[in-house]
Amino acid sequence: MREERAVLEELLIRRLSRRQVVKGLAASGLGLAGLAACRPAGPSPVAGPTASPQAAVAVEGDTLVVGLNSDVPPLDPHRTLGWTTMLVMLTMGEQLVGADLTSGGVGTPPLIPVLAENYEVSPDGKEYTFQLRKGVKFHDGSPFNAAAVEFNIRRQWDKSFEFYYEPAARTSFYNYQYLEKIETPDEHTVRLTLKQPWGEFLRMNSQSWGQQFMLSPEHVKKAGNDAVGEAPVMTGPFRFVERVPGERIVVERNPDYWGTPARAAKIIFRPMAEVAARVAAQLAGDIDIAQYPIPWDNKAQFEGANMKISTCDGPYMAYISLNHKDPIIAKKEVRQAINMAIDKAGLSRALHGEWARPANSILPASSPSYDPDFPGYAYDPQAARELLAKAGHADGFSTQIMISEVWQDVAVWIQRNLKEIGIDVTLNKLDFATFGGKWAAGLEEPNGMTLASWGMTADYWIDLVSRSTRWPPDGVNNGWYANPEVDELLDKAVAATDFETRRDDYRQVGKLLHEDAAFVPVFYYKQPVALSPRIRGFVRADEDWFQLATVYLE
Repeated sequence: MREERAVLEELLIRRLSRRQVVKGLAASGLGLAGLAACRPAGPSPVAGPTASPQAAVAVEGDTLVVGLNSDVPPLDPHRTLGWTTMLVMLTMGEQLVGADLTSGGVGTPPLIPVLAENYEVSPDGKEYTFQLRKGVKFHDGSPFNAAAVEFNIRRQWDKSFEFYYEPAARTSFYNYQYLEKIETPDEHTVRLTLKQPWGEFLRMNSQSWGQQFMLSPEHVKKAGNDAVGEAPVMTGPFRFVERVPGERIVVERNPDYWGTPARAAKIIFRPMAEVAARVAAQLAGDIDIAQYPIPWDNKAQFEGANMKISTCDGPYMAYISLNHKDPIIAKKEVRQAINMAIDKAGLSRALHGEWARPANSILPASSPSYDPDFPGYAYDPQAARELLAKAGHADGFSTQIMISEVWQDVAVWIQRNLKEIGIDVTLNKLDFATFGGKWAAGLEEPNGMTLASWGMTADYWIDLVSRSTRWPPDGVNNGWYANPEVDELLDKAVAATDFETRRDDYRQVGKLLHEDAAFVPVFYYKQPVALSPRIRGFVRADEDWFQLATVYLE
């Protein structure tokens, strides 16, 4: 029986190895999201789940095969980013505090202690004290304790630290930007003191850009900073087995996990960038879970094969960044005209059916301050033409939109709409790796705009893309937008210690960005995931990724 099982697992590993996939940075975080109701997410004293004995839940012997929408960067959490990367890393890694991805509710997933047993925030919002779980071990058997937490944080924050890692610091720049000091009063207590209050400190430390999973210090010392991502050692319910770039990543159940054991024995992640290949593999039974995006046109096929489609109302938002250095697009009337010329409802319906809806705001739809009743720009081509004429461009103008190859269908729709009001748009289509680098470096002539997707379940995301001090290379405000009033409101929102004040400040920021037509929100996407009829235990929260510890095959 053991030999038969080994043969079966080898077949599972090999069965899709010949499929052509696109390597690179397609998981860099410029992905997709959706819609949702608001939920307060401010930190508060709270206790986490109790460590569970290994026998608490029945475990299975199955191997799950997951078809990813791209390959992922090196598996060093502190230097990596992206939604697909987060999906993989969540099987192996854990944060002090993280989003409850088993909540299955509507809205921003609540934060819960994970490697922290509980935590408290001081009344002034500047001091965070974490009581760590006892008895937790890294996958290499070394102990998780306060010293390990300090090691992980200093690796990204303290330039004088022996194991400080500049690539990690560049990616995780925002996580500890307000950190003043770290203290470890005893083996199981960590105290972080901030220079100023930051109401979304914990929420931002649960995001996918600079992932705050705890690495084994012993492994970092042994492997060296550059090699950590080749075989990460963390604390999660699965542990790393192997990676063949562009072909597979394999993890197996951690037999010494401190909490409820994972249900599946093993997970094989298969990078499958081509949507058609991912759909075909799912329908053929070669994979058990097909990651988004999947075409609306395939919905009937999946349902006919008794497969389930899981969607969520996460923060996936397709949007256009406008080049505010472009002398024509710098005119507010032109930017307003672009917003009003795009038939967002028609685009959403035609390309994504029920899996998308028009975006009414640049605030991601599952961020805590999102307002579903905000009016947004209506589709009005005639009013758009009048605004162009008012700006001195009655005969229109020509520009260029920079896109990755995966966005061509959406870009063609936008190109057609803008042509109808006299704006002649050329598509500058790049491979994803090249696009990602140019997107992060900021728009340059002749690119008047760029189309991508992003969003977070944290209001602070709008700070990253709109604050004037975050122009590249110091941030990702890649359209060079600047408004002192917006910056002032962002300062207030960051320092707000109560949710209501912070929500109101961020909503005011959203209103100002709307009035300025600083961006073009296009649509919110529900991130459909196709599931084999045999899948059980799959729970989806309103987030850009999902957990797999509870999933198994019947």
